[in-house]
Amino acid sequence: MESDLGELGRARFRLVGVFANGFALVALQNGGAVYIVDQHAAHERVRLEMLQAMVHDHLQDLKQCNHLDTECINRCRASSDPMWIDRTLRSRACRGAVPVTRSTRVEELVWIITSLAQCRHPTACAHGRPTMVRLSLSQDPS
Repeated sequence: MESDLGELGRARFRLVGVFANGFALVALQNGGAVYIVDQHAAHERVRLEMLQAMVHDHLQDLKQCNHLDTECINRCRASSDPMWIDRTLRSRACRGAVPVTRSTRVEELVWIITSLAQCRHPTACAHGRPTMVRLSLSQDPS
């Protein structure tokens, strides 16, 4: 599946349409694969990786910060329980993602799909639900 998503990230794609209020049909323009993309799960994954990057950058900045007193820095580090941070980020990624039942503008869907293709872990949302499924267009019934 990873190589398929890499294919999507490198290729130009065409948004064929949206169905069932939340699923996009995407075709690669090189005549390759066709995907069904779950807009909520895809947006959730994109948001999670963006939030994780922001938190990581913030913690790195905090470690190098000279203008805060030591007590303040130590309090911030102590309250940075990794499991709590992870649960919070996953929850915020989900709650801030495009709702399943909302109609999404074409430009927004294209941004979500393009961003998903750039993610480190694009195959599942923050809770493990698949973000997309590649359809096989094979004529062979076996």
